[in-house]
Amino acid sequence: IDALRSLQPQLIRLVQFGSNECIPMRKPPDPSDVALAQAGLERCREAMHGGKYCIVILDEICVAIHFGLLTEEELMELVGERPTGVELICTGRYATAALIGAADLVTEMRPIKHPFDDQELAARDGIER
Repeated sequence: IDALRSLQPQLIRLVQFGSNECIPMRKPPDPSDVALAQAGLERCREAMHGGKYCIVILDEICVAIHFGLLTEEELMELVGERPTGVELICTGRYATAALIGAADLVTEMRPIKHPFDDQELAARDGIER
């Protein structure tokens, strides 16, 4: 994140949505977290249609759907609106079958070892937030 911020605004535009806290999987999710996710999705829609960007990355969007912050239908509607010439990149675990089916490229990354597994680490400034 720090590296991306150093490239702003000439080469990249980084916009983050959501709280700075780790969102536990709550059923139902907190309405404030849902509202932040909705705002992020709408900002991605604007960026995708605005004609200024050729790549729009929805980082951890699959996790947001898994946690109930957004619906699969909302994401698939956005995917269906993608203009020619815009790459839409969706990341995160738990990609749905519909997203995988609609994607041009699907990559699965599998952690072998992660510091979150053995330690009670929170998101780190400059890395995850």
